[in-house]
Formats: sequence, structure tokens, C-alpha cells
Amino acid sequence: DCAPLADFYEKLVQKISQFSFSMDGNEKFETSPEFSSHPYNGSIEDYKAESRTIMQNFLKEESERNSDVNTVDFDTFILPSVQMGPFGINQDSELTLNLLESGEPGGKFAFGSGYFNLTQEYLSAILHKSKSEFDLIMAHPKANGFLGARGPAGGI
Repeated sequence: DCAPLADFYEKLVQKISQFSFSMDGNEKFETSPEFSSHPYNGSIEDYKAESRTIMQNFLKEESERNSDVNTVDFDTFILPSVQMGPFGINQDSELTLNLLESGEPGGKFAFGSGYFNLTQEYLSAILHKSKSEFDLIMAHPKANGFLGARGPAGGI
């Protein structure tokens, strides 16, 4: 029952689709006609720059649209964030680090994720920079279908 959150994700998928491949009726992959660069038939740097611009504009619009949300009356927040490192978009890791470092004395954070990646930077923030308590709820490695998988999936 949260139309703004559903709308965010629908628009996110639409934006990503602008620079993603789609398959035509002849089973040929192609990029959107509105997207001028190509990841391997052209310059990868141009492709990354154009993709980054699409995403940065989207994230800026969404940030401005939601900048006046009243947070006083709520004790729980859902903050969708985007991580697209190859395009230089690190919103998720920056947001997570800022949250971890922002803990005040007497505060308590509860993080739950099936895929939470407890990096050295996050661990340092929790142990040395924050003054709050933390509950980290993560799935056991055997709970995900990636355990023992071949190729890149095995590293998840």
C-alpha cells in the first residue's frame, strides 16, 4: 500500500530499460533507438557516460520529488537506493555508510538483508564511528541458491 515506492521502482525499471538490450522478433539483441551509444559496437566510455546521465537525472528528480516528506510521525523508513558502480553511481554504499556512521548514543539500528555485504568500511563505521547499538540480520550462506554455484554467481 505504498504507491510512491511502487512508482519509484516502475520508473527505475523504465530508466534502466533505456540503456539495456532487448530482443526483437528475430531474436536479435538491440539497444533502444533513443539511446545513441552502444557498449561494444561503440565506445564503452560513451555508453557508461550516457547511462550514468540517465540514472543521475532520474535519481535527482526522485530526490527533489521526495524532499518534503514528513518524517516526524514515522518510526520506520524505506529508503530505496541504487548501486551501479560501473556507471559511477554509488548511492547505496554511500547511504549505507552514512546511516551506519550516524548513530547517536542510546540509538539502535536493525538492518535486515539476505545479501548484506559487511565490508571493512561498514564494519569500521559500526565498531568505531557510530555510538548506537546494531542488530544485523543476514541470511546464512546456505540459505541462498548461490552457495557452490559456478562462475560469478558463486561469489555472491
